[in-house]
Amino acid sequence: MQDRLELSSETVAIAEQIDDPELTLQGRQWLAADLLEIGDVGRSVEQMLLHARLAESLRQPYHQWVAAGMRVVRAHITGEFKRADSLAEQAYADGVRAHEDDAFQSLSAQLFWIRRDQGRLHELGDLVGQALERFGATASLWQGVATLHAAEIGATANAARALDRLAESNGLTTIAVDPNWLPTIACLSEAAGRIDHAASAAELYPALAPYASSNIVLAHGGICLGAASRYLGILARTLGWWDLAEEHFEHALAFDAALDAPALIARTQHAYALTLLSRGRAEDAARALALAESAGQTTSRLGMAALEPGARASRTAPAPQG
Repeated sequence: MQDRLELSSETVAIAEQIDDPELTLQGRQWLAADLLEIGDVGRSVEQMLLHARLAESLRQPYHQWVAAGMRVVRAHITGEFKRADSLAEQAYADGVRAHEDDAFQSLSAQLFWIRRDQGRLHELGDLVGQALERFGATASLWQGVATLHAAEIGATANAARALDRLAESNGLTTIAVDPNWLPTIACLSEAAGRIDHAASAAELYPALAPYASSNIVLAHGGICLGAASRYLGILARTLGWWDLAEEHFEHALAFDAALDAPALIARTQHAYALTLLSRGRAEDAARALALAESAGQTTSRLGMAALEPGARASRTAPAPQG
C-alpha cells in the first residue's frame, strides 16, 4: 500500500508539473482511493473534491462518472442512505453517457450495500441474480455477494453450500485476485459468521489477516465496507477465538470512528456485542449492553432497518452467567 500511495502521489505531482490535466485526474482518482483504503478519510475527501472540480471543468465523461461514484461512498458511510441511493442512480446515468462498461456493475454493487443497510433485502434478489448472471463468471465479487445475501435472508442451505466449496482443498484459489478480492473475502467472512460456518472461517481468516489494518473499498472506490479488522473479528468469533475477536473489534471501532462513519461503527458495535454475549462471561454483560445500546441509537437515527432487530435483541438478551 505504501508503494501505491507513493506512486499515486508522484503521479499527481508530475502531472501538475507538466500541466497534464488528464493525468492529474487519473492520479487524484488513484490517490483518493488509496487514502480511503488506509483510513485517511480527510485527505481522501480532499482529493475527491479536487478530482470532481477538475472533471467538471474539463467535462470529462469518465471522470465525471468516477466523481459521482465517490459522492456515493461518502453519503453511504455517513448514513445518508436515501441520498446515497439517489447519487448512485445519478452516477449510473453519468456512466452510461461515458459509455463505461462497468457502470451497471458499479450501480448494482452500490445499491446492494445501500439497500442492505436499509433492510430492503427483499428487493435485492433480482439485482443479485442479474449481476451474478452477467458478471459472476468473471467477477468473484458476485459469488461473495450472493453467498452473503443468501445467509442474510435465511437461505442457509444455499449459503452453506457455497461456503462448503470454499472450505474444500484450495477453495480460495477459485476467487479471482482482482481489485475486488478483499471485498469478496469480506462478503464471505460475514456470511460465514452469519451461519456459524467454522470450516470456511478457518480458510478465510489467514487470507484476510495480512490486511488487518486496511479499510475495505470496492474497485474505483465505489463503496466502503469498513475496517478489515471487523471481518477478522467476525471470523475469530466463529472460530471461538474470543480474545482475538475482541482485539479486532476494538481496532475496528477506532478505525471506523476515524472514518467518521456512523453506519460502519454501528455494524462493528453490533458484531462486538454479539461476540461478548456469545462468549458467555458475566463480566462482559455491561460492555455488551453499552455496545448494543449505542448501535441501537445509531440504527434508529439513520434508519438502518437491517440492524435494528439485532440491536434490540442484543439489548434484551439475558446477561451471561458464570
